[in-house]
Amino acid sequence: MNDNPRKTDWLSKRMDQWAGFVVRHPWLIIVVSVAIALTGGYLASHIGIRSDFKELLPEHEQSVIDAEAISKRMGGMGTLIIELTGGEIKNMQRFADDLAAKLKTYPEKEVRFVDYKVDTQREFFEKHKWLYLSLDELSELNDGITDRLSKEKLKATGMYIDLEEGEEGAGEELDFKKKREEYERKTKKFDKYIDDYITNEEGTTLLVVIKTPGSATSVKFAGRIVKKVEKDILALNPGSYDPKMEYYLTGGLKTLGEEYYALRDDIIVVSNICVGLVLLAVALYYRSLRMTMILSIGLLAGVLTTMGLTYLRIGYLTAATAFLSSIVAGNGINYGIYFLARYMEERTQGKPIQETLSRSLSGTVRSVSIASAAAGASYLSLMATDFRGFNQFGFIGGTGMLICLLFALTLDPALAVIMERYFPPKRENRKDLEKGRIFSHGAAWLVENHPKKIFWGGVALTLASTVILAFFLRDPFEYNYRKLRNQYSEKSGSGHHSGKAEKILGERSSPHIILADNFEQVQALKTELEKYTETAEDPDKYVIKNVKTVYDYLPGTQKEQKKKIWLLQEIRQKIVDNDFSFLDKEDLDLLHELTPPAGIQPVTMDDLPDEIMRKFIEDNGTRGTPIYVYMRDGMSVWRGRDLMKFAAVVREIKIPSGETVRSSGHSVIFSDMLRYVSDEGPWATLGAFLFVTLVIVVSFRNAAHSIILTLAMLSGVILQLGLAIVFGQKINFLNYIAIPIEFGIGVDYSVNLYTRYLQEGPGSIGRVLRSTGGAVMITSLTTIIGYGALWLSLNGAINSFGTLANMGEYTCLAVAVLILPAYLVLYRGGLKKE
Repeated sequence: MNDNPRKTDWLSKRMDQWAGFVVRHPWLIIVVSVAIALTGGYLASHIGIRSDFKELLPEHEQSVIDAEAISKRMGGMGTLIIELTGGEIKNMQRFADDLAAKLKTYPEKEVRFVDYKVDTQREFFEKHKWLYLSLDELSELNDGITDRLSKEKLKATGMYIDLEEGEEGAGEELDFKKKREEYERKTKKFDKYIDDYITNEEGTTLLVVIKTPGSATSVKFAGRIVKKVEKDILALNPGSYDPKMEYYLTGGLKTLGEEYYALRDDIIVVSNICVGLVLLAVALYYRSLRMTMILSIGLLAGVLTTMGLTYLRIGYLTAATAFLSSIVAGNGINYGIYFLARYMEERTQGKPIQETLSRSLSGTVRSVSIASAAAGASYLSLMATDFRGFNQFGFIGGTGMLICLLFALTLDPALAVIMERYFPPKRENRKDLEKGRIFSHGAAWLVENHPKKIFWGGVALTLASTVILAFFLRDPFEYNYRKLRNQYSEKSGSGHHSGKAEKILGERSSPHIILADNFEQVQALKTELEKYTETAEDPDKYVIKNVKTVYDYLPGTQKEQKKKIWLLQEIRQKIVDNDFSFLDKEDLDLLHELTPPAGIQPVTMDDLPDEIMRKFIEDNGTRGTPIYVYMRDGMSVWRGRDLMKFAAVVREIKIPSGETVRSSGHSVIFSDMLRYVSDEGPWATLGAFLFVTLVIVVSFRNAAHSIILTLAMLSGVILQLGLAIVFGQKINFLNYIAIPIEFGIGVDYSVNLYTRYLQEGPGSIGRVLRSTGGAVMITSLTTIIGYGALWLSLNGAINSFGTLANMGEYTCLAVAVLILPAYLVLYRGGLKKE
């Protein structure tokens, strides 16, 4: 701190002038403040929530641009799956028939189609089954019939001689029964389902799959369609079909709604609990309803104004910023606590209100301004990044700290003046104020009696944390994406049931979609992607289970089909024109079954049934360009490393023509999130350290003071990370934020104690700990409550942020009230010698 008397006098004069204005015009300040807060509250009521992770990436990021382009071309087709289980199969089928009939009456803007049976697809493949045999198989059948006819004709003339008799393979001839089984196996791809309904093999579960035109990121549409479907299910009364039958909803739309509404409800519950606990802690500390009311009003005004500005600047909250209201409340109340703690101390002197107010403001404005500037600097480092998960958090948090500081120095003093005029509390002496502050007294006793143990123990722990941190930084990230999701959805909600549905459908419910620029690219893209299937030479490149295009449902190109039709006509002609009376009755019946029909025509996309073709049609009617890529079994969309491997393949595909086709989706976006956190996170952390250090240097203008506080700040963060490593915490896109902001928020405690120590002079550390130390502890407690309230959230990422941030609170508080004071006692004359 700069001990320049001229500067101190200047600050005192300004605060005295401000105190005089507050005493003369308290109602003016209150009315203006309330008006600002109410306006902020009105604006805040219009804030939306965007839970899609792509909202955390910059708008100019290629994966975001590609995702938007795909959504526009495909029309944003969403999935809602109704899972029927527990009832008799016939009863579930009757219910599915009635439900599907109701769903098909929905307007096209709500439901594109409903899948629950495969009879149409089965009939189509049965009708055209001959063309779905390969050219080799048809040639083999043709040659087999020719050889058998030649053999029987030679036998009839007595001229047949079996030259291969006795040799391996001798006596082999066309086995009609075996051939029929082979061909039927190729065309009966729906045999796993019971009675043409989409069921599991046991018949205990039946699925009704709804495809909607609503975008998968449209929460309003998802919520509306889910409620409507549930209402119609209940109207049908499932229990009247079978008392044991149960239903569950899953799929992308259900999961989206669950996670969105859980996030929204979490915000309400967590924020209210947070504010309530913060005010309870303050009330217990001050033991004064009046002081608690002042802080409550000032805090509410700060939070409402912050969220109002958030609406004007950003307009919405994301998974990274959803709970900033509780964080702003827990941190922003600190400035009011420091002011009122000093105000209550000054009241014990019995001075006039203006002098009391002036001394209170002069004693706190410097330290709280430095603390606010430090917090702002750490948030500024986040704002300098491109990752929206960081920079929006930085804007809201930094703005919140500044606004709460302004209200603490304007509204809180004005309310204190009104309180003194109309509801003056009993004037307590200094000892009364310190009653019950056992923790600050305990810290003072420890520092006074065991400074060496505390200081050198803190140094040892900091060094140990530095060593383990060096190993941790080799791979610090959380790759288990399930831990970052809504835990209700994952354990018992939509996420829990989606796995069963995927097994029945035989594929993941949300494949990666690639859109070819034109139909001519489709086969080339499929060929390139199949290099990463099971046939891949390098096992590490095996990331794709299969690639589905419209070609998979066509029996080949037109040229290939013409060759097949020629062979089929030849086979038919041989069977029709020849006498096969030499066959026994069973083989003769089988031969008739294998006889191709007359007039077989090539199959085109126009011939494919709507149940197959509709997923290969873009929103503007373009046909055949969508390509569906499925991650291989054994890999998971919830494992970061798997997503990164998969994304590396599907993000950008080059084809022999020299063209490049880009795609995006869950895997690509999550991979980009990890990249941004790993690339920008360290720079944001370094920036926070440098910015906060600059604030300290400029504020104190003294090398010794600056070094002491910088080392205290750095020690708190290093200990935070060491503690996190010990308890198995990993870094993710949200909790990383707790590291840079801890530089600004954590140094708050050290700055306030150290500033008061410099004001009181050498030998005062025990007294400072008992007075200002109590205020520091209660401010830390409110912040801990703010972060701790996040543990009530069902969202795993938010939970992890609360955990890591609170660890920083514990360590920075320990540095401020134990390690730093112990250093002052040992080396800076902080304790008077008796």
